[in-house]
Amino acid sequence: MIERLLSVLSAHKEIPEERSIMMRLLYFDDITPPDYEPPFFKYCDDDMRGEIPKTAHSTSKDISQDLTSLPCDKKSMFNDDCSDKDTALGSDTKIARGYLYCITKKKVTFYFDSGASCHMCGDNKLIKNLHEVPAKDRVAAFDADGNEMLLHEAGEIRYEKIRLSPVYYSPGINYNIISLGKLDDGNNLIYTGDKRVKIFDVSKGVMIGEGYMHKTRNEYIARSITSIKVEARSSTKSGQSTTIEAVIEEQSPWIVDSLCNNHMTGNKKILYDRRSEARTFMTPKGEITSTQIGTVRTDELTLFNVYYCPNLRSNIISEGQLDRDGYTCTRFAHKVNIQLRATQEIVGVAHQDENSLYYVDHCRYVGDPSSNQSKDDEKPSRSLKHSRQHVESCSTSRKRIK
Repeated sequence: MIERLLSVLSAHKEIPEERSIMMRLLYFDDITPPDYEPPFFKYCDDDMRGEIPKTAHSTSKDISQDLTSLPCDKKSMFNDDCSDKDTALGSDTKIARGYLYCITKKKVTFYFDSGASCHMCGDNKLIKNLHEVPAKDRVAAFDADGNEMLLHEAGEIRYEKIRLSPVYYSPGINYNIISLGKLDDGNNLIYTGDKRVKIFDVSKGVMIGEGYMHKTRNEYIARSITSIKVEARSSTKSGQSTTIEAVIEEQSPWIVDSLCNNHMTGNKKILYDRRSEARTFMTPKGEITSTQIGTVRTDELTLFNVYYCPNLRSNIISEGQLDRDGYTCTRFAHKVNIQLRATQEIVGVAHQDENSLYYVDHCRYVGDPSSNQSKDDEKPSRSLKHSRQHVESCSTSRKRIK
C-alpha cells in the first residue's frame, strides 16, 4: 500500500515555494465609468492571460480566516508606504511571500457607424500589432459632420467575437467604431432594421457580423464581426475637407448615420413647424445640444422630428430613428435602399462617396410616425368593437331562423 502511495505521489509536481492567487473582478456596467481601473488591479485581455503562470495545485478551501488585517487606511498589504505594517504584524510574525494576480476584464462596446470613413478605436490597449502608418499611406478620416482626422497608427482588434482589421487609433474619440462604409466593399450585404444589424458575405453565403439597438438610444451595438483586410493606401487627400464643407453650405446634403441618435440639422432655415426642444446628445467627439425640433420638407426630403443643433455643420438622417419609425436600410455595392418595413416600398436612396460616407439622393417619410403611433394605439379598441358587432349580427340571424 505504501509503495503504491509513493508511486502515485511521485507523479505529482512539487508544491511551489511561491504562492500564486488569481482573482477575477466583475463590474456593474451601468454605473462603472469606462476609464475606471481599481487600485492594485491591472487590465488583462486574452493575450495577456497566457503570461500568467499556471498553478500546480488548486483548492476550494475558504482562506478568509487566514488573512491578516492591518490597522491602517491602506487597501492592500502590498503598499510599501504603510507605516503600521511592522507594528501590526509584530516582530515574530512570519509571512509566506508570494504573488497575487488581480485580473480585470471590463465590458468593451463597439458601435456600428455609417457616418465614419474607417474603423477607429480610442483605446490603444485594445489594438493588437499597433504600428506607425507610413506617411504616404496615412488615412484622412472624416465623420458625418465633415471633421477631418489624420490617423497615424493602425492595427487589428481581436476582442471576443470582434475580429477587425485595419483599425486606426484615434485618441480623440470616446467610442470604438466599426465603419459600415468600410464593410460595404461590394461583396457584403448590410441590413439594419427591426432594431438589429446583420452583415452577410454574399459570395460565401454566410453571416459575418450582427448587432442590436441600444435599449434607450438609437445606436447599434456590435455583437460580432469578422473582417480582416490588408491595409490599403489612402486615395483621400487632406485638402478635401474644405471641399466637403463648401458642398455642405451650398447644397445642404444629407448623410445617413447609424451612430446618430436622431435626425439633425445645422440649418434652421429648412426646418418648418419649429418648436422649442432642448436636448443633449453624446457623440464620439463630445456633446452636442439641440434648441428646436421640427419638420423638413423639400423636393427630395420629407422628415419628421428633426432636431436643430446650432453647432452642427451638416444634415444627418439617423438610421436608428428610421428603424424605430418603421423603416429599414439595406446596403450593397456602395448603395443604400431605405424601405418602409410594412410594404417593402423603397422610400429613399443614398450613395457612398470616396470617404465611405452615404449621401442621400432622396428620402420621403410615408406619413408622420407620431400620428401613426396614435392610430396603432386605437386599433385594438376598433377591432374589438368590430368583433362585437359581428357577434350581435350572428345572434340576430339565429333568432330569425327560429
